[in-house]
Amino acid sequence: MYNIIPKSKEWLIVDYVVNVIGTTLPGFYIFRGERIYDDYIQLCKLRICMVMQSKAWMTTSLFKEFLSFFKRSILSGISLTNRHLFILHGHRSHVMFEAIEQINFFGLDMITLPSHTFHALQPLDAACFKPFKITFKKERDISIVKRNYTKLDKITLAGWVDKALDLSFTRKNVMLAFKCIGIWPFNPRAMDSKIDLNVSYTLQNLAKEEEESK
Repeated sequence: MYNIIPKSKEWLIVDYVVNVIGTTLPGFYIFRGERIYDDYIQLCKLRICMVMQSKAWMTTSLFKEFLSFFKRSILSGISLTNRHLFILHGHRSHVMFEAIEQINFFGLDMITLPSHTFHALQPLDAACFKPFKITFKKERDISIVKRNYTKLDKITLAGWVDKALDLSFTRKNVMLAFKCIGIWPFNPRAMDSKIDLNVSYTLQNLAKEEEESK
């Protein structure tokens, strides 16, 4: 078995929002580049948003744009009097004052996940990212064989990503993700086994390093 990979490369980041009942919102696609020359999301489902950034990185200005897109996608249900919890990782673009102010104004209370804990605390790491990677690779290989791609472009990449997201971020997988972490249904004991495994792994490594240093 082997993967067929186009000779060229493209870069794309997708900000994707889900909730505990398995609902997903349209994606926010960040392409690498200076300006938009085409409709790069023409093969994707409706209502998603695309932007350009020189390195395909999330920045404070782009995060503020994402929040506006997020607010437009949530047609109702969130307000200053009906607040919701917003869980995301603690990237510096997310914790700048203007971004936090905008989040608060929308009616969201933000919690950021600590660094180096995503493997244990990030819900989507638990049940969605692995099937996404498998589905994406499968879709890529099938498309390359059928169409004999030699050069990858942004339109094709976005289409593969969009289809893989649809097939892997199902309601069942998303709800399972929150359950595995113990966020919903709330289960403070859900992380015990992961913590035990991490501690055991760390102790084994320390013992091995100590033995090798003798």
